Amino acid sequence: MKGKKALFLFLALALPVSIFIFLKFFGKNEFEVAPLYQDTAPAVVADCGFTYNAGYTLPDTVMTQLTALKQNELYLIHFSPVSSRMKEEIKYSEVTFVNGGTLSEEDQFKKCVLVIPANEDIVIVDKQGRIRGYFDSSDREDIDRLFLELEIILKKY
Repeated sequence: MKGKKALFLFLALALPVSIFIFLKFFGKNEFEVAPLYQDTAPAVVADCGFTYNAGYTLPDTVMTQLTALKQNELYLIHFSPVSSRMKEEIKYSEVTFVNGGTLSEEDQFKKCVLVIPANEDIVIVDKQGRIRGYFDSSDREDIDRLFLELEIILKKY
């Protein structure tokens, strides 16, 4: 009887340990923030006069303006004042802050080029001109998500 108990105890301990070891060596813990509009075209509400296709990237004229500011991995385009918390927490040299109002006429640019939803005012764009995410600067949870997604995109975790 003691032999059976010892065998069951051994199996009860060995099974979770073996699963943990298997996942540790063969599992992959990697997160990704996929670019938006790569499989489907953006749904634009405003009459913009552009044709949108899947695999949407920002026009070359916009990317030229962004890269003229600084050749970087990511561009954080904002249409509201940047909070001190954001300035303190985002200290990555790969991220360039850009005031969206300085790039073009704000409303048309937001609706037609960046395809920003009505309640959002921050967008992340990578150096290939792909949109990586939209955020609301007045929502604390959205800003926390922004910090997390920046870390994931830049592989700082």
